[in-house]
Amino acid sequence: MDTLPESLPLLDERFEKKVAEFKRLHPIDGVGGKLAEKDYDALVVEHHEIIAETLRAAGLLAPDSDLRLLGRQIHSIDVLFAEVNRDDGEFLQFVVFEDKLVRNPEARREVLGQVVDYALKLRNLCAKDIVEALPLGETRDWLAGEENVKRALQDGDFLLVICGDRVHRKVVDYLGFLKEQLDPLTSVEIALMSLAIYSNGSQHILVPHVVSALRVEERKTIRVVVEGPRGAAMAAEVKMEVESEDVKGGPRRESMELEDILQAIGTKAGDDAVGVAQKLFKQALDLGMRLEEPGASISARFRRPGTKRDCTLFAVTQVGTFYIGWLSHWAKAGAPASVAEEYQKTLVQLFGNKVLVENCGTGGNSAPTLVSVAKHLSQVEAAIAHAIAGLAS
Repeated sequence: MDTLPESLPLLDERFEKKVAEFKRLHPIDGVGGKLAEKDYDALVVEHHEIIAETLRAAGLLAPDSDLRLLGRQIHSIDVLFAEVNRDDGEFLQFVVFEDKLVRNPEARREVLGQVVDYALKLRNLCAKDIVEALPLGETRDWLAGEENVKRALQDGDFLLVICGDRVHRKVVDYLGFLKEQLDPLTSVEIALMSLAIYSNGSQHILVPHVVSALRVEERKTIRVVVEGPRGAAMAAEVKMEVESEDVKGGPRRESMELEDILQAIGTKAGDDAVGVAQKLFKQALDLGMRLEEPGASISARFRRPGTKRDCTLFAVTQVGTFYIGWLSHWAKAGAPASVAEEYQKTLVQLFGNKVLVENCGTGGNSAPTLVSVAKHLSQVEAAIAHAIAGLAS
């Protein structure tokens, strides 16, 4: 429930006397008339720095991140931001703002469903859909080059912020019910925020306040046990497939992308190279990594516990080559520098500097071949496993 007071006293320099009083605007009040939802959209855009500070204090944004405006009315979303790393502007997640006023009873009942619909809509989009909806300019160019955008859309990695003049008790109750219904593996987080405005008639104070939040505090492991008629445990195999959207918007299996890459490797580098790729991919999945297709390759990425940052361990290209890179991102994910340094040193000793993405040529054509990786596969797998242990700690 919204617990902010109805007035704020302005004290003198000794903190003793009340010089003035700022009263909180009620739903029927306003400055020069009623404030509409579009006015709150404007407040969110104009004062997103203080709003980001409030979300960081509530643990809903990373402590070293900021909000970058993508636009208003993007695919019907009131205001859409990207959470980015403050130092290098790297994309972390989408932040969706939906403004609703407490004086609208229908909004109280429908707003949670509406904002979850936005999350579903985002998950059904591809990165190209969002980029093309943005106005031409620097932000559009930047987002088009961010490899983490596809990951965020596939994982449903969004922060949904419902905000307005006040947060009604019923909406808080609805959020508690929604938390019980949601898939425990969802990456979506929801915040209820009041944008309280206090006024003395000529001056106004904006006080953002997170009233309640649904957070993803931990990742859960699902263990499947199959028992026989007498309670004896039996072997069980669990497979997990992730549905994504291709560029035409039709559903397809992520495994199809993997099969396409393996088929291309077989055509261009032979069956031995395919075998090496399969072993690398299997180890990656066994160690908790994700396989993603940023282009004409498959990259193996690991997300450090408690962060929203991926660490890329390696990439395998369709021409049958293998390379590593982006190791500076590991430090930004909070990993000790020694983990990346040791991993790079081991792989460079085995294959030379061309194993690094910056030295392996366009499309990884001059990177080490998978056939050459086969000669040192046990050492490569050991280096990968050791790096994952360091990243997970």
